[in-house]
Amino acid sequence: MQGRAIGESGNDSFLAGALETGRSEDLTGVICAAVEYHGGTQTTAFQMIEEKIRVNTQLVLEEAAKRRVLPREAAVALAEQRVQKAMTYRRTS
Repeated sequence: MQGRAIGESGNDSFLAGALETGRSEDLTGVICAAVEYHGGTQTTAFQMIEEKIRVNTQLVLEEAAKRRVLPREAAVALAEQRVQKAMTYRRTS
């Protein structure tokens, strides 16, 4: 898959990939880099990481319970939804 996502949707699509693969270190690196780029501190980065992981874990567990599937299956479904949404922002010029 090629393309470039900008802004919050970019973070969400990357988060979705990190959720699917279980590679939270990828997510952490992206958030730290984004916070640093915007002049934030290490504390701010860690707060953002904690919040994103907390919110997304809650979403995955709620979806898993609702659909009566394993959390991994719910995470993959969430990731696929987010990637599909991010792809709608892609320019085709």
